[in-house]
Amino acid sequence: MNKLISFYDDEYKGRRANIRMDNGDPCWISINQARILVKKSKIGIFGPKLYERKNMSKAARTAKVLSCQYLDDLTPDGMRDPVLKSIVNAVLHCSNLAEATRVLSEADLKAESQAKDADILISDFFKNNLMVIADRLRKDNELPESENLEDNVTLVLAHIIYYIQGKVSHFPVKGHARDSDVLTGMVFLYFVGSQLIQHLRDEGIKVSINNVIAKTAVRVFQFLDSEKIARIAHAGMEQYKAIVRSGGTRESIRSYTQKVGSSVLAYVMSRDDQLLDVFSALFLTLIDTQENLLLSSGPKLHEQKR
Repeated sequence: MNKLISFYDDEYKGRRANIRMDNGDPCWISINQARILVKKSKIGIFGPKLYERKNMSKAARTAKVLSCQYLDDLTPDGMRDPVLKSIVNAVLHCSNLAEATRVLSEADLKAESQAKDADILISDFFKNNLMVIADRLRKDNELPESENLEDNVTLVLAHIIYYIQGKVSHFPVKGHARDSDVLTGMVFLYFVGSQLIQHLRDEGIKVSINNVIAKTAVRVFQFLDSEKIARIAHAGMEQYKAIVRSGGTRESIRSYTQKVGSSVLAYVMSRDDQLLDVFSALFLTLIDTQENLLLSSGPKLHEQKR
């Protein structure tokens, strides 16, 4: 039986895994922001290359294909990165490295076919998992059932933000909310919400980002009147757009956006609320770096008409 010998799933130590196949062959899996690499190797230095993927956005689609293909999860609880988890799980299901190489290559082809609207399609795995989370939230909060995707996206997004609000003292709450804090909260809402919508679009599902953000803002900033919420939403949207545009030349912003997207994917695919702590850390990063990195361009809330 294949055995996972060791792994790291950490932003600083890296994301990699060492597997020993049933026939004794070693398999080394390494993932970073630049590529995925699978080798017949114990430590990744020597040995032939079995699989390589350099486009990480396409790698996320490949991960979805593999997650749908292998529903029985053989990976440990501590492995949470969705791309690492899906690839390791696929390899653990294979009888040898030749099969593993074929499975990974075929998953790439299926992901490419989906992106090109070809005949080979995968299921709406992200959407289905998101609906499961929404159903759970409705039951926990005694809300009526709903199949409306936009409403369920709003519910899940608000749940993420509510969690952060309870964990992070900087988050704007009733009674002591400065304009700058509210704007930062709104910008983060756009970061997370846009990635939720993007993952749905990767599955060919269209949801209005403007409607989702507007509905979520009313839930999250319910202590403000509707006129001020509208001003916050507009200022936050302009701020977010300016940040994303500057990401074309600033590696730090690209990296931050990718981390938010990966966190959204990991949370929805795992349906594990323990992963919400990652969003708290990302929000604190936004707070710590807003003047130097993320909020250095675009309109400020205090510049809007009061």
